[in-house]
Order: sequence, then structure tokens, then C-alpha cells
Amino acid sequence: WGTYVTDVEGIGRKYAGLRADDSPIGAATMKWIEENPDYQTFITKGEGARRKRNVEGARAWLEEMRADGKPADIIAAYEQDLADTELMISEEGYKETLKNMQDSLGRNLYSVDIPDESEGRYIDYDLPMNKQGDVHKVIGDGLRAMGWEHQNMDGRDVFTLNGEKIVLNPGQSGADLYEELSDALGSAKNASKFLSDIGFTGIVYPANYFSGGTEGNAKNYVIFNEKDLKIMEHTRFRVTPEHKQKQMDIIKETNPASDDVHTWIRSVEDIKSFEEALDDSDYADYKGEDFDPSYTWAMAEKALRDGKVIVYSSYPIKNGVFVTPSYMEAQSYGGTTPY
Repeated sequence: WGTYVTDVEGIGRKYAGLRADDSPIGAATMKWIEENPDYQTFITKGEGARRKRNVEGARAWLEEMRADGKPADIIAAYEQDLADTELMISEEGYKETLKNMQDSLGRNLYSVDIPDESEGRYIDYDLPMNKQGDVHKVIGDGLRAMGWEHQNMDGRDVFTLNGEKIVLNPGQSGADLYEELSDALGSAKNASKFLSDIGFTGIVYPANYFSGGTEGNAKNYVIFNEKDLKIMEHTRFRVTPEHKQKQMDIIKETNPASDDVHTWIRSVEDIKSFEEALDDSDYADYKGEDFDPSYTWAMAEKALRDGKVIVYSSYPIKNGVFVTPSYMEAQSYGGTTPY
């Protein structure tokens, strides 16, 4: 757990561009901030007031779904959406949304300066601990300081606390060590914080390690503490024409338009990211409104933040098939339980 950094610019650009749609609502960001400057305004006059009304409608819709015997997984998904909406209209939820709105748009590629291996302290992901100097000793001292009890068993240092156990084995790799700490301390985030607190900068491994190759002597890093990063330069990423052309090629191959009458995807210009669709002039008068009770504006905002959305269709879902985030719309086309 931490901030991922690579020596290879191409790798950084690849990962920065993978989900360029994962961003707030484009040009509407400043408008949202202006209309919801504080929690009181948000919950009484702004976005929060409308969401409060949506909660009641969503509850009624859920009851209808239960009464109609809809599949349990679909009901569970809508229950989670309702819980998310209730959290979003809380003061904590407002603060998180405001922060998301204030963040820069799109994915970012940052050029950063990090401590080199003579300045920082890194754990090698692949090397066994008996080739990594006094890493085990430093970790052991840190665990003792936290109250963990120590025993030496057959050349291994074993630490126990409140039923949890950490085994430091001289032959374990950095990856094994990190997993051991993550399990015992409750999460990878806790393991990274512990290692940072006792003086480790991060983890290092060869570039392209996880895809089965390497980039010469180039390396990737996971930096535990953002304070060890100094941003030198950054580049914003958005959906590119190349991304859209790839989608157009799929449509031409799997479901090309058969006429010039029906709504369809006929050119790259017809393809929009979710953010672009919401910002489209044809949709401007409806922005902020629920599409229907099964797909609310709060769900759309959550999809933009998370970079993922549940979709439905009246046909089995595969490349080229029309899908919708609205359960009700898919049901209206097919007349039966949507896919």
C-alpha cells in the first residue's frame, strides 16, 4: 500500500491513461462548488436537499423490487447504492464530495523525486531477507516497541500479540514479509504505516516485474509516505481519439449500423466518455436530475468517482450490445428480467 512510482516513463503513461475517465464532472465542477459552498447550503438548498428527496423514492423502489421477487444480487446492489447516497448527504460525505470536486480533472502523470537507495531505506520485493542486511532486526525492534512478545524458534523470530503472530524467516522474500505484516497488522495500509514509522521508505522491484518482463535495470517503487515524494512535473490524461477509435472498430465488427434512421454509433464523433455524455449540450437541461428511480444522479456521480458502473441489457451482454445503467430501462425493452 502506498504511491506507485516507476523509472520508466512509458509505464507511467500507460497506467495514467488506463482509466482517464475516472474524474469529476468536467466543466460543471466549479458550478457545483459555487452552489454548494458549505454543508448547510448543500443539505438545505443545494445538491444534498435533492438527494434527500431521492432517498425516499429509492426506498420505495427497493420495496417494489422485493415484492416483485427480483434477484437478490440486484436488490443488494441497489441497497448498497441507497446506503452510499445516505452517506453522501451526511456532513462527512459532503466533505469527501467537495474534495473530489476540487481535485484536478482526469488522471495525472507525475514526475517525482524520491530518495534514492543510498538516501532512503527500501525493502526488495524479490530478495530473501538473509540478503537484505538488518531489515529483520529493524522490524523486530519496531514490533517489540509496540508490545509484541518475541521468541526464537528454530532460527526464526516469532512475535505474538493479542492472538496474532508474525514470523520473520531468513529465507522469506520481501513480498512474503510484507504479506506477513499485512495479515497480522490488519491491512496493507497498516503494514506500510508501520514500516514507514520505523524508517523504511518503500518497496522496490524490477520494472515490468508483474507482467513477466523487465526494463533493463529500471525499477518500480511503492513509497509508503507521500512526504517522501517531491512532485517535479505532471501531465493530465483524458480519453484520447485512439481510445475511441478502438471502440469504433469493435462496433463495426460486432454491431454495425444497418440504416441511417435509428439511434446508433456510426462514427468516432458519436462516441463519448461518461463524463462527456453528461456534459453534452443535449443533456444540459437534465444534469442533476435522476434518470429514473433505478438510476439516480447520485449513482452517476459515484460512477464518475469510482470509474465503474453496473449496466443492464435486454440482450445477453457482449461486445456491440446496447447497455444501460438503468434497470428499469433495460426491463422496458425486454419485458423480462434484464441481463
